[in-house]
Amino acid sequence: MPSDVPSDGSATAGHVLDAGLSDLDTEAGTAKLLASAEITVTKDGTAQPIRRTRLAATMTRTASGWKLSSLEQLGVARS
Repeated sequence: MPSDVPSDGSATAGHVLDAGLSDLDTEAGTAKLLASAEITVTKDGTAQPIRRTRLAATMTRTASGWKLSSLEQLGVARS
């Protein structure tokens, strides 16, 4: 069993709400993507409050296709 699988009965699921390309440099082979996602954690059969997060990803073109170079969680403004 992989060591990163929690043994406390919890499970995490997420889905992308929206995503878009914010920058594309075809000559350099780089792209930047912004996304918003919802993350749900269930522990002992009880769903915890849904978390929403924003992410910034940097992609790099390689010989085998586009690969994730970096992933950063962005701050979420509170109202």
